[in-house]
Amino acid sequence: MRFEHFDHTQFLKFIFSGFLAVIFNFFIRIILSLKFDYFISIFLAHLIGMLIAYNLFNRFVFKQDKKNNFRIIRFVVVNLFSLITVLLVSFLFFDFILPFLSITLFSHEIAHFFGIASTAFLSYFLHKKWTFV
Repeated sequence: MRFEHFDHTQFLKFIFSGFLAVIFNFFIRIILSLKFDYFISIFLAHLIGMLIAYNLFNRFVFKQDKKNNFRIIRFVVVNLFSLITVLLVSFLFFDFILPFLSITLFSHEIAHFFGIASTAFLSYFLHKKWTFV
């Protein structure tokens, strides 16, 4: 079995770019939560974060110059899977894990953080091997 060389620099650029998109996602969700339900806010913030992430990944991580509609579709598919994961993990933390640990302070933020963080590695490999090829 042959293993492909792991590009640490590209992965770090992905994590940094993703971190910037996550910061926007996270704080946009907090603002949206003032008007909308928690899970609707996660959904809307994820869509906005997805647009930010696509632009950052496209320009700085995978360096794609040409517009490619298939790439955009693949990016959306990966991020819909990511969104489902974020919602599921956030739900599990907010409704089960944090109450079990008696954590109530900043429970929405903690649950959302773990939801977002849970997708980092899988998203990188899906984008590297499928979205931005």
